[in-house]
Amino acid sequence: MGKMLKISALILCLLALFPVVLFALAYVLAALRPDRIPEGDPAVFAGEAQAAFAPFELRLATFNVQLTRVVGRNRDIRARAIAETLAQLDPDVVGFQEAFVDADVQLLTDLLTKRTRLAFHQRFPSSHIGSGLLISSAFPFQRVAFEPYDDYAPVWRFWEADGMARKGVSLARLKTSNGVLVDIFNTHAQAAYPWNRYDDIREGQLLQARRFTEQRIHPSIPAFFLGDINCGEGSRPFEALTGSGFMERAMNISSGIDHIFHVLQQGGSRVEVLFTQPIEKKWVENGVSLELSDHPGFFSIVRVHPQPAS
Repeated sequence: MGKMLKISALILCLLALFPVVLFALAYVLAALRPDRIPEGDPAVFAGEAQAAFAPFELRLATFNVQLTRVVGRNRDIRARAIAETLAQLDPDVVGFQEAFVDADVQLLTDLLTKRTRLAFHQRFPSSHIGSGLLISSAFPFQRVAFEPYDDYAPVWRFWEADGMARKGVSLARLKTSNGVLVDIFNTHAQAAYPWNRYDDIREGQLLQARRFTEQRIHPSIPAFFLGDINCGEGSRPFEALTGSGFMERAMNISSGIDHIFHVLQQGGSRVEVLFTQPIEKKWVENGVSLELSDHPGFFSIVRVHPQPAS
């Protein structure tokens, strides 16, 4: 009887450890994947300049679409609804976050290509389960770059998922229909949880994002920084990214943790915010009523003036 109990206990222990071992193996294999998008030579980006241009309007959006496994429900329905909603808003550029599941992201980008002017799409795959970053644009990409964050939450806290993702900051240099180059940065910073705010990690990430941005911009090229930075105005991480007059919000409403920024440069462009609205439309399909995501995206129309920034 004692031997049987020992064998039974051993079997139970092995069964209990199996998911942990499986998770660890999957994580190790995923961690071996390269970051595939290079960081981009700062000298090349910062060394590129353009001639003066006439004022023009730019339609920008940032949207955390929660195309994630487990917590991201009804992903195919929401992908179709997101594409339809963006078709109505008609943005020039969208910075997406949490675009993780390949099939859902492919569905979304296919629909955007068919139904909107967003014909160009650039994902920023990285090691682990990826960065979740995607930029969709009506204008072609001239250069792209991506840098993963050095600071992130512990991997073993798999119920939070942040440590399993390889978040970072991405850059797409676009050429608009009138020939003007525009830089679009996109990021998703460390999330906060009731049991751990992760302010230090988030601050470290946004300091790195700021350095990445500073090294690659040129005053003659308007630059915008989009994303879910998981913090609001007045917080330390927010100031780390935007402080000392480095960025201004290109929005005229409060937006919580999601932001559209204009990067201020000496001798660079000035931006006039014409309109901002949240993207929080409810959707009903086949009797299923749902939100587009777990928190709203935001859409802004700005006019870019090639005068020195204040």
